[in-house]
Amino acid sequence: MRVLMLTTSWPLCDGDWRGGFVMDLCRDLASSGIDVDVAVPAPAASCIPEGFDSALPIAGVTVHWLPRLIQFRSRAFHQSGLEANLRKRPWSALSMGPVLGAFAAECSLLATRADVIVSNWLLPMGAVGATVAGVTGRPHLVIAHSAPAGPAAIPPVSTVIRKVIESADSVACVSESVLESTAAIAGPELARKLKVIRLGIDLVPVVLHRPSSRPFEIAFSGRIVPIKGADILVRAAAGIPGCRLVIVGDGPGLQYLRLLSARLGVNADFVGELSRQDARKRIAMADVVVIPSRKGLLGRQEGLPRVLVEAWAAGVPVVASRSGGMTEVMDGQGGGILFDPGDVEGLRRILAGLASDPHRLAGLRAQAITRAAEFDAGVAAAAWAQWIRGACS
Repeated sequence: MRVLMLTTSWPLCDGDWRGGFVMDLCRDLASSGIDVDVAVPAPAASCIPEGFDSALPIAGVTVHWLPRLIQFRSRAFHQSGLEANLRKRPWSALSMGPVLGAFAAECSLLATRADVIVSNWLLPMGAVGATVAGVTGRPHLVIAHSAPAGPAAIPPVSTVIRKVIESADSVACVSESVLESTAAIAGPELARKLKVIRLGIDLVPVVLHRPSSRPFEIAFSGRIVPIKGADILVRAAAGIPGCRLVIVGDGPGLQYLRLLSARLGVNADFVGELSRQDARKRIAMADVVVIPSRKGLLGRQEGLPRVLVEAWAAGVPVVASRSGGMTEVMDGQGGGILFDPGDVEGLRRILAGLASDPHRLAGLRAQAITRAAEFDAGVAAAAWAQWIRGACS
């Protein structure tokens, strides 16, 4: 069996973590006996890093950077990601029509050897996949990684989303919150096509020694873009004496975050962008990981950030905002604490309380390791493979 996987996010080179969750899904599908052709928008010359396309090869997975014509390549999908790029350069949206049109044309040729098309995200890849499926007659599945909300519920965006769902054979949402938001736009009839399948991760533990004499360490790992809310964490850390903030990641907001930390007198260590494995090792050394996400462009909410489960696998408690999939997996279930999105004072109180209560922190660590087992990659891979094979039965 062969799948054509459409995605706007894929590592540009070895060590790049962008789109790593899509790459892991493709690897797991290949391990289940499903060959995967991955189609990714080719980056413009200004976005091509040293060692481009040097990501470690995966048996059964072939990556196609499309379109091949240089004049149809765009910088909108890479570096900081589509949402951050559109915030910075909104006029780049005008070029997306021709770019995606050329991309869809070449994907239609690839799809002739596929049994099923799988699109990551409702927009824009869901719309591209619907076009390709219409041309080739192949079944079309969509993975909703984040929750459409706010302006996404207003025409014409909501109309396009409904058309994508209507044309799809099935839509898999990575969390209950993503399903609920998507169903609200889809309506009762189309909502029957929605189901929840969570992404899994490799649970090989990364547990390192944490020196007892060091400051209380609070870690953040992710892109420095508005939806991730790193600035909220910096403001909260400013009122906690004796703590150290560790920021793992890069992005367009990094310089602002450095200036904000300096202005507020926060003891912050900006370690930059690390490989996925090194990032996991670094957050494993922290006392707590914070995921302070807020709503993004078009009201988008995060699905279920991988860093949450990666922290749990290392025995690190998580403090996260009540946003997207984090609420459903954390609320009253152990392994961490929730706070209201954007509530700097509330986050500060939680972190200060954990810093002064080692017994509570130890209890949360034990819960974290237990919770991580719920997201085993092997179990998740079987569910994804069954969903894809079902589209061809």
